[in-house]
Amino acid sequence: MIGFDPQKISKIINLPEDHVISMLMVIGKQIKPTIQRGGQLPLNKVVFTDRFPQKQ
Repeated sequence: MIGFDPQKISKIINLPEDHVISMLMVIGKQIKPTIQRGGQLPLNKVVFTDRFPQKQ
């Protein structure tokens, strides 16, 4: 995905310095049921919703 500022996003989510953003996903409203794909990982294995903890 183009058109984003990885440094700004890293600051917003408090990304540790030894991590990099390698991918962004577009999220929106579903207008029809998704088509099941083989080999898809469960969302709880690939998605997290909280930010990285603040460094002490």
